[in-house]
Amino acid sequence: MSPSLFLGSLSHFFSLSPFFGSPGVAHGGSFTVHSWPPVAVVAFGGSVTINCSHTSCPGDKATLALDTPLVATPGPGGQLWQSFWLPNVSLWRPDPVTCSGRCGDTEATASTAVIVYKLPQLVALDPVPALPVGHIHPLTCHVLDVAPLGNLTVTLRRGTETLRTATFGDSEGSASVAVSHELPVARGDHGQAVTCHAELSLRPHGPLFARGAAPVVLSVFDLPEPPHLEAPPILEVATLANATCHLIGAFPVTDINITVTLGGDPLDVTTVTHGDKVTTRAELAPLRPGHHELSCTAQVATPLEATSKPPRATSKPLGDTSEPLGDTSEPPPVRLQLRDGRGRVLAEGSRPRLQLRVVARRGDNGGQMLCRASLEVGGAQVTKEATARLEVLYPPEFPPRGCPSNRTWLRGTLEALSCLATGNPSPTVLCGHHGATVATTEPSLVTDSRAGTYECKATNALGTRRTLKMVTFMVALTVALIVALMMVTLKMAALMVTLKMAALMVALTVTFKMVTLKMAALMAALMVTLKMAALTTGTHKMASLMVTLKMVALTTGTLKMASLMVTFKMVALIVALMVALIVALKMVTLKMVTLRVAVMVALNMASLMATLKMATSMVTLKMV
Repeated sequence: MSPSLFLGSLSHFFSLSPFFGSPGVAHGGSFTVHSWPPVAVVAFGGSVTINCSHTSCPGDKATLALDTPLVATPGPGGQLWQSFWLPNVSLWRPDPVTCSGRCGDTEATASTAVIVYKLPQLVALDPVPALPVGHIHPLTCHVLDVAPLGNLTVTLRRGTETLRTATFGDSEGSASVAVSHELPVARGDHGQAVTCHAELSLRPHGPLFARGAAPVVLSVFDLPEPPHLEAPPILEVATLANATCHLIGAFPVTDINITVTLGGDPLDVTTVTHGDKVTTRAELAPLRPGHHELSCTAQVATPLEATSKPPRATSKPLGDTSEPLGDTSEPPPVRLQLRDGRGRVLAEGSRPRLQLRVVARRGDNGGQMLCRASLEVGGAQVTKEATARLEVLYPPEFPPRGCPSNRTWLRGTLEALSCLATGNPSPTVLCGHHGATVATTEPSLVTDSRAGTYECKATNALGTRRTLKMVTFMVALTVALIVALMMVTLKMAALMVTLKMAALMVALTVTFKMVTLKMAALMAALMVTLKMAALTTGTHKMASLMVTLKMVALTTGTLKMASLMVTFKMVALIVALMVALIVALKMVTLKMVTLRVAVMVALNMASLMATLKMATSMVTLKMV
């Protein structure tokens, strides 16, 4: 309750000055009487002073008196005035209060109106609960024990907005009033202050008294729809599951309080707000089987419960919410299945434990076994699965491809004595030569000392397996002979290309009428004869040369071999040019063509033959 606020003062109205008053009614001559104040304002039970005065009277024999139903006590006075004190004014309408004077046989009177007031004992607003949006709520302000009502004004406001102003008619004595206003509630009203202001105005004769009620702050909420609860219908005892409660369109979201209970026990929740959506999450971990009630309650100021969603917990594998399980001391039977990695059913039965004996094989190592439990709960079948990996242990073995018994290496190359063994656990492989352990992973240079018999040993927790392996060398000359045969093959391919080129030249010569068909045939036969002679005399020399080059390359290095390849290409170009010139001269001698045409033909033949010769030579060197 806020304290009263008093505006104005009564002190200036109660002055005893004789120079103010209202003229009375004079009877005879100029003798008059005045009373002041013309309107006296006094609180109920309070005191007031009335001042009476008169004009001069011959002989100064004038008298003054105060006629009133109230107790009046003469106060200070003078030759022309007299004050009267009216204590404990307890009449609401003490009129008339009259000053009367007599001068000889002349009488005169003057009256003062008296207003008796009482300040409100209490100005208060009815408490306002939290209001839903769209609701119409009456705001009521009470003003208790106030008078006079005709001077009272009551104003209801929401913030700075005036909702209603009420005035009242006159009444006898003090009275209590109530002022109401029907307030349609909107979201914008949230946080607004409602005030009630009572004014008792005694103006112009007295002050303005004002008193206000303690403001009421409106709390507005909006829950347009009930919370939406999401939870699994089946729970497993002592297994965590999540429940989520959504509330959309709530207002104000900062004041929303959501609680989740399971079987009447509150759960720890985490609430997240996004826009007008509030999401609350809780963890469910029932400790006993049976029917449990899950409830989500959203509250601003008045609760609004969601439709109960009854999850339930039961013994393994799962529980159901649709109906009670009945006597939980005898759980329903569980059907078990044992499956292999390909989904084939190996064993099944409706008993609490299922066993299967299997013969372990090496191929079964790493295989998956699956155990599935099924339970009929509330008309629905629920399942739970567990998997296990099958591990088969076996001693070491040397597979033929992992560790072959014979090896043939080329002297001067880099080779590693690799040997792989299988087993579970994975075995450790060690190889020895002449009593010394050798590396089996990193390659090293092949020398005569590495030839011989090696012993390899594989060991794991289940045992040890040994094997012997032989290492021999291949002679380089054998490789050279193989290369020579390959070169002969390539030479034969070059001869075929020469025959095709001869046929092409004959066709071109005849087409351009450079020679007759007979001469063209002679030219082609000459080219083939020269090519065959080159093949006959050069093949053996070339094979011998390639063997020599191979030996030189092995001893002198890559740089000399590269230089020799360049030299060989130059020789091929010179030989091709010489053969082409011989053919051209033969053609001039036989008068097959002119000298100019012969020179052009020789140059073209030399270029073509050199190109073919170089290509063949490069292929031969690469093969070597």
